[in-house]
Amino acid sequence: MTASAGPLDRAFRRAYAFGLLLCVGLPAGLLLWMARAPEPVPQPGALDPGGAFTGMALLLALAVFQRMRRLRAAFPGLPEGERPRRLGRELRLAALLLAPIALLGLAHRVSGAPRAARHAKGFVLLAPCAFLALVPRRAAWGRR
Repeated sequence: MTASAGPLDRAFRRAYAFGLLLCVGLPAGLLLWMARAPEPVPQPGALDPGGAFTGMALLLALAVFQRMRRLRAAFPGLPEGERPRRLGRELRLAALLLAPIALLGLAHRVSGAPRAARHAKGFVLLAPCAFLALVPRRAAWGRR
């Protein structure tokens, strides 16, 4: 990297760093908290929200996938001056849509359902994996 990075590079780095902080930092903090917190006591008759939470997580990931696909298709046609602002906004929005998946894990853990603690870790780990898999790297947005 050079000191004279263009506006698109700066916008991408800032937005991607925000996404990493939110989608990797939040789950890491939740996993640390879960490791130190006592295991929840399963409540007899508690409903397992796992199916509903899985559906919500998939819908959030699908929304991000569709937005990134549409943006990549429209990106070459955008005016040069609008590209950095649009890219930064879309990457931050992707992070804001994917980070709640980790919070679904926290909600699952406190639900009192059987095996909730184990399933909660899966939801928490899904947020960073989804961000890293669904948000294209800098090279996908065209060369300088």
